[in-house]
Amino acid sequence: MLRWVTYTLEQQGDHRDWPTLRRVLQTHCYATVSLPTRRGTVVPVRRPGTPERCPQEIYEKLGLNWKTLPTKKITAAVKTATAL
Repeated sequence: MLRWVTYTLEQQGDHRDWPTLRRVLQTHCYATVSLPTRRGTVVPVRRPGTPERCPQEIYEKLGLNWKTLPTKKITAAVKTATAL
């Protein structure tokens, strides 16, 4: 996979090495927001942030749309503290 990434970018005129690509792409992060509900559950929602221009350009050269990166939603029960 690593070779595919570097080869595809080289075909687009981008000759950065893997450590540089990794450093640039590490700036694009996901964020998790935990939303409590009235039923006593918490819904964590994990979404990608908006990347800066440099990671966006890499995604475009690889034919990836960052806007379609997966979003994850999980419903989990909340543990309530018991009074002593």
